[in-house]
Amino acid sequence: KPIDASRVPIGKPLPNFRLYVLNSQGQLCPQGVPGQICVAGTGIGPGYLADPQKTALHFTTDPFQQGSVRLYRTGDRGRWTDHGLLEFLGRIDEQVKIRGHRIELPEIEEALMTLTGISAAAVRYFEDTGTLAAYYTTDNPQITPDALRRHLDSRLPQYMIPTDYIELKQLPLSPNGKTDKQKLPRPELRRNHIDPPETPLQENLCRIWTELLSLEKVGINDNFFDLGGHSLRAVNLIGRIEAQLHIRLELKDIFLYPTISGLSRLIDTLDWFDASRHLQPAEDEADTIII
Repeated sequence: KPIDASRVPIGKPLPNFRLYVLNSQGQLCPQGVPGQICVAGTGIGPGYLADPQKTALHFTTDPFQQGSVRLYRTGDRGRWTDHGLLEFLGRIDEQVKIRGHRIELPEIEEALMTLTGISAAAVRYFEDTGTLAAYYTTDNPQITPDALRRHLDSRLPQYMIPTDYIELKQLPLSPNGKTDKQKLPRPELRRNHIDPPETPLQENLCRIWTELLSLEKVGINDNFFDLGGHSLRAVNLIGRIEAQLHIRLELKDIFLYPTISGLSRLIDTLDWFDASRHLQPAEDEADTIII
């Protein structure tokens, strides 16, 4: 993977210390491959005072040296550059995995900050729902959740787009001045605003989604998996789209474009698909989709 020139390398270890970049199995990562930064040497302490659980998590003996030299797992991510310098990439707990995709939360936060008027931004992952929530502060009333979603949609893949956007007066801070993400409020389940379809294609996709998910209404920016979709239903969705709209998609398309707005944009890029020729607006009274 190419080294990002915008990142500043940390450097090399001090005398009597060793730095390792290890994968999740405790093996050395090749040059350029990210992993957890670990420090070993004579200056490493025995552990955390009166906290054996945290000590066992972060401290161990150096497996690459003989004797009882201590090794400390920092919780930071990094990689070795081509010049033999260590490059810091953020915290291990800032990387999450959603539907098979590894996502760096700071990348989403950086994309949010590129929108003029955003003074601070943070992204939190909720494991129980498998969703991302974006938090921001701004003095510009024109910056709305819809504006943020469109901004990210033009810069990030669909699987990195947060589900919720919450404006705060100030982001909660920890004693060391960093954003305390554990204190960011959980988004409320709200379906008051549903973005209506804007094209005949989106109308037909909305109809298929409501039938498959047994919902009264869906919006074009609703996430298929947030509404109760899963892998098996994604397979059924592909089958219904092909049977009713004569559009052949792959399973990965649903994971990459889990919203109707995203999926319709993908379909519009298909060379063989002509929306004006294949589709007409769906009528409320119709029992079947007009093709």
